Amino acid sequence: RVRVRREGGRYRRQVDLQGLLRRRHHHQEGQEGLSQGRHGQGINPGEQTQCTALRLFASFEHYIIRKELSFMLTTERLILRKWTLEDAESLFEYARDPDVGPIAGWPAHQSIEESRNVIEQVFHGPECYAVCEKGNNIAIGAVELMLNGHTDMTNRDDECELGYWLGKPFWGRGYMPEAARELLRRGFEELGMTTIWCGYYEGNQKSKRVQEKLGFEYHHTCDAVPVPLLNETRICHTNIMTKEMWEN
Repeated sequence: RVRVRREGGRYRRQVDLQGLLRRRHHHQEGQEGLSQGRHGQGINPGEQTQCTALRLFASFEHYIIRKELSFMLTTERLILRKWTLEDAESLFEYARDPDVGPIAGWPAHQSIEESRNVIEQVFHGPECYAVCEKGNNIAIGAVELMLNGHTDMTNRDDECELGYWLGKPFWGRGYMPEAARELLRRGFEELGMTTIWCGYYEGNQKSKRVQEKLGFEYHHTCDAVPVPLLNETRICHTNIMTKEMWEN
């Protein structure tokens, strides 16, 4: 279950990759204009300094983009990597299925443009990954640790929420437990988490079974939980895993 929170987060290490990509494009356009000036009427020393600063800034952003986009996690059969705008078509292919999103609390996608907007506005979290099979780079689902500021399950920096979904053609292969186990490992070993929460809406038996396979334990149930993207309320069951539970 992936909950959508469009508000700004408080996580210090968050990098807005899509914003960097857009700014990089604008800087490239600016540099082309400055280059044309040099070959035309010429530029004064002040413009030369500005040009140099723009090049340095663009180079730094390019380094950050490459570093963030190149980071990935691997499992026996899967690659977990950052989302890019180029994933919009494959995202739409699987997210338009009415059996995928609504059970998790979000509506089926209606267009590639909508999927592109979701990548820009939703799938930009610092620990949000596209799930891909090894051997190709096609996004078939998503898995995320939603950190403080991106989840309503906790307000602590050492706790987070696990969210996930998978395209219907890949159900029944054990992909989601495999991907989620790697993210749990990252959360506890590398991000310093002490507790990871996870929930599912009443009736979502597939999500419930994933959490059981991962070793989550029942914590509480909330009635009449708002599901704003579908304009309804549901019963939500919340499970918990502590670092101690994970280690044992």
